[in-house]
Amino acid sequence: CFVELLGQAFVGFLMSLIPLKNKNAMLFWLLIPFVWSAIWSFIHCLRRYLTREALDIDFFLVLVAHWIAAAVAWAAEPLSVPVVCKEATCDRVEDISYDTPMRRTLSRARRRLYYIAMTKEIKQELTAHDVDPERIFLIPNGVELPDTLVDTATARNILYIGNFSQGNERKAFDILFE
Repeated sequence: CFVELLGQAFVGFLMSLIPLKNKNAMLFWLLIPFVWSAIWSFIHCLRRYLTREALDIDFFLVLVAHWIAAAVAWAAEPLSVPVVCKEATCDRVEDISYDTPMRRTLSRARRRLYYIAMTKEIKQELTAHDVDPERIFLIPNGVELPDTLVDTATARNILYIGNFSQGNERKAFDILFE
């Protein structure tokens, strides 16, 4: 598309004028309108799709509590279908950033979600972010530790299946390796 090529050329020209240490910050500010319009398009297309299609949906399950959960809640509003968000990590319920379109609308929609909190700390954090405690269900996600543990002197291999990116301090690797 010609407009896209023109936009890339313009960004490239501007980037050539900026000292190296400021390029990341400038690129961030130059890309905000494109990111904003992509998010806005996603949110509105999702709502249009959900309202136009005759989908037989009982509820929505979202696995993150940021703007995507709020977008699903807003998009599903005309269907009167509950939206459930499973929040597994503390310190993840942050304010929706200023560069997200419909920020205030999405913030209100996020408070209307039903939440599954995996710890009481997460439930407290959600409550601190104005989520009604009646909409938060505490369901711990964990395993019961066996009475006998593996002999670490003879054990040679450990297989971990999961996500390392959510904070190693929350994954209890110290207990695993003990």
